[in-house]
Amino acid sequence: MIGNDIVDLAYSRQQSNWQRKGWIDKIFTTDEQLQIRASTQPERLVWLMWSMKESAYKIYNRMTRERSYSPKKFVCRVVTISDTAATGYVLCLERCFSTKSVLTTGFLHTVASSTADFDVINISIKKRAKDCRFLRRSFSLLKDQTGIPYLLDPMTGNKLTVSLSHHGSYEAIIFVRE
Repeated sequence: MIGNDIVDLAYSRQQSNWQRKGWIDKIFTTDEQLQIRASTQPERLVWLMWSMKESAYKIYNRMTRERSYSPKKFVCRVVTISDTAATGYVLCLERCFSTKSVLTTGFLHTVASSTADFDVINISIKKRAKDCRFLRRSFSLLKDQTGIPYLLDPMTGNKLTVSLSHHGSYEAIIFVRE
């Protein structure tokens, strides 16, 4: 299973005040808060861990069909981080989701996987358009009765796992081609 999240960094600076009183406490565990406070780039770490939680939540929601707002239930561990990439994992109850992130000056994008096999995941990040037309040409984007998206391959009739994300000027879609 897969999930993804994208954060438009300029848009987040306009729309989200992560430094306001109580915001960090509501979203992050005590250990995550300590890492943010100790970081030389706290804003980048806030959005990295946010995107890790969001991408893991998309997998968890697909597995359980449980919709709830409980970001502290998703515990982030950043394993490696550089100027352009990060790896880590997110723990949620007894589940572990591996994450791989791309860091740019414009956006931050995280992919989460329940299998840690990122080689089979197709990723497309674009400046935001009206919808994901680049995929709709060859696949039908649909949602099941609980609102979880999937792609339908018209040639084979197979359902492909897909994860969509958009924020500010960016949109991302990832899918596993079977």
